[in-house]
Amino acid sequence: MTDNNELADDTVQAGTNAQVGTGSVLLSWAGTFRRLAQGPDLRWSTVARGYDYPLSKRTEVYAVWRYDTMTSVSSGNSLGMGIRTRF
Repeated sequence: MTDNNELADDTVQAGTNAQVGTGSVLLSWAGTFRRLAQGPDLRWSTVARGYDYPLSKRTEVYAVWRYDTMTSVSSGNSLGMGIRTRF
């Protein structure tokens, strides 16, 4: 790394789902390690859990909760919900 603004990220992600009742429980984790040419290295991870429920053959509703942590920064939560249809 010769440029002071250069950085490199290494990310790994794993996820799975399991049928529970009519719908599916979703689980995902991602972790990233960022190396900067100058300054401190950063680490952050994200965990997401959700549920996907079919309303019909083409339409599903879902809800996902996400938790993020990062070096030297407060952690955060977010919630997403939606409806998805296939054409």
